[in-house]
Amino acid sequence: VNLHIKLIEKRHIDLSKELLENLIFDNADIMELLKSSIIPNDKKQMIFDAYDKTKIEKSTELVELLSEKVIKDLLIINKDVLMVILTKIKDTSKKIELFNKQSIELEKDDITTFLQSLPKPYFDIAEKGKRPLLLLNEHNAKFVNILFAKRYIKNFKKEKRGIRIFTHRK
Repeated sequence: VNLHIKLIEKRHIDLSKELLENLIFDNADIMELLKSSIIPNDKKQMIFDAYDKTKIEKSTELVELLSEKVIKDLLIINKDVLMVILTKIKDTSKKIELFNKQSIELEKDDITTFLQSLPKPYFDIAEKGKRPLLLLNEHNAKFVNILFAKRYIKNFKKEKRGIRIFTHRK
C-alpha cells in the first residue's frame, strides 16, 4: 500500500474538504481508500466528493466497487456518476438493482441511455411498439413499476412466463 494511503488512514480524523482539494488521487488511490477498513464512511464520502469524477469511467474495477457501495447505501453519488456506473457495470441484475435504488435521479433520456446499455429483453423496452417479456422476480417487478410510474412504459402485466411490458407506440 502506498505511503499516502497509510498516512490518510492514520490521520483520517484530520481530513477536511480544504485539505482534500490539495491532494491528487488516481483511481487506484480512490479504490484503496474506499476499501479501507480503517477510514469511516463519512470520511470516505468526503474523499470521494473531492475526487475528479471524470476519471471514473476509465476503471472498470472502480465502477464495480462504486456500484457495490451505492447499492449498500455506503456512498452518495451524483447523477453523472450514476449514469457512468449504470452503463458500465457488467452484471445486469446489479444494474437493475442500482437503477431501482437511484431512479428518482433519472429522467426519460437517462432511462433510454440506461436501457440501451442492457442486453435483450431490457434493451427492447427503449424501442417503441415492442412488448418484451422480463423474468418475474423481485427486482424486475420493482423495475417495471418504476418505469410505469415514470410513464416510460405504457403498461405491464404479469403472465405465467414473466412480466409483459407494453411500450408506447409513438
